[in-house]
Amino acid sequence: MGDINDAFDSPLGLTWALIKRHKQKKQLKRIQAENVQSQGITYYQPSQIEDFFDNNEVIGNIILSGGDEFIRLRALAKGIECAYGQGYIPVVLHEGNYNLENYLVNCFGTSNVTFLNGQFPFYDPFIGLNDNEICHIIMNSKNDQYDIKGTGKYYIDGISSFIRSKNIQPYIWMYITCPHLMLIDKVNEAETKGLITESVSRSILTQIVQGELERGNIENFFSELKNEAEFILAKKNNLYNAVSIAEIAKKRGAVVIDLRSNANKLLLNIIMSEIEMLKNKGERVYLCLDGIKPEGNKLVEDYLKTSGMQSVVCMSGTDVYADFSGEDNLFYSVLGRMSKMMLSRHISAYSCQKYSDIVGSYDKKEISDTYTDNMNIVGRFSYGTTNAKNVTLKRENIIKPEEISRLKNDEFYIYDNNSGELAFTQII
Repeated sequence: MGDINDAFDSPLGLTWALIKRHKQKKQLKRIQAENVQSQGITYYQPSQIEDFFDNNEVIGNIILSGGDEFIRLRALAKGIECAYGQGYIPVVLHEGNYNLENYLVNCFGTSNVTFLNGQFPFYDPFIGLNDNEICHIIMNSKNDQYDIKGTGKYYIDGISSFIRSKNIQPYIWMYITCPHLMLIDKVNEAETKGLITESVSRSILTQIVQGELERGNIENFFSELKNEAEFILAKKNNLYNAVSIAEIAKKRGAVVIDLRSNANKLLLNIIMSEIEMLKNKGERVYLCLDGIKPEGNKLVEDYLKTSGMQSVVCMSGTDVYADFSGEDNLFYSVLGRMSKMMLSRHISAYSCQKYSDIVGSYDKKEISDTYTDNMNIVGRFSYGTTNAKNVTLKRENIIKPEEISRLKNDEFYIYDNNSGELAFTQII
């Protein structure tokens, strides 16, 4: 009686089995190669991160997330160089990142890049603005916690008019230190001393009285702004060094601003209001947010929602997706106008899954075995099993979440939306 091993007892049976096994291995290798091709990942030898930028390529939103900070800074700096070469005004906002400041100084020097921080407290957004523009920045920068109703415009205009009556160009520190309780007395005193005429005095007092109900809100607004921004704002003793983003833009320069903390919402609003005015005047802005969380800030959110052409954003951090604090719609609006995403190691499993989903999926071919029993009762009895290979398609993410979490800090996936290439390399 025969058994399952009878087929291998003859040279012919053994040869047939070896040929079949060879074919199966060959099929498996071919399918594995097809899967790699379907994933569409280009694997490069160790490369410079700067090599993945082209000074002449179309500028769009850029995401730099995870991995080594120094590599992200190199990519951020190269993005600034590309944007500046195409006529954008680079504005970099960060949260006390002195590594970033030092690296940008080494890259670009200080002749054409202005650094505003605690060491260089020269920021004054009101330089060269008329009263309507000053009022617009203030009213546009309010938020729910520090609100100013529409009639507050008259009170703000009254302060501006009084400052100008003394032949002084208004600067923001004067609004912060304004003696609100004594303001009317100050105007009357100036008239009495003959410093302003009666008609000018009457006009200023009318403005102040019309907006009097909002005096408390305006005072609270500037009191909080002082708490947030005193470290960076120009004062009377250094006005000769004062600069605004608008003034820097006129000179075709770049500016790097330290917010110190994401909690400094009014300071961020003032900056974003300046940027909005630049955009309205036709300037193209390249805004870099390093570790700055857009969540809950309407002006930043509005900028991100419209970014992609005239206004572009580069977001850099250890986990950019987490910086959006669950605001997926806002995050995807940035991705929708993205030109590049540079992705490295992340700790959060949720963020790894999110980035894995963003990169997309492909049809993966899988081989499964089907076994069929065979029995022969005619002539010599034999029994055996036939093994067949079946190929099926399974939808699978191109980059698995666990692959992102296992990356080394110098390993990056780089997606270029202009060319459609998804690359992987080690950065040197």
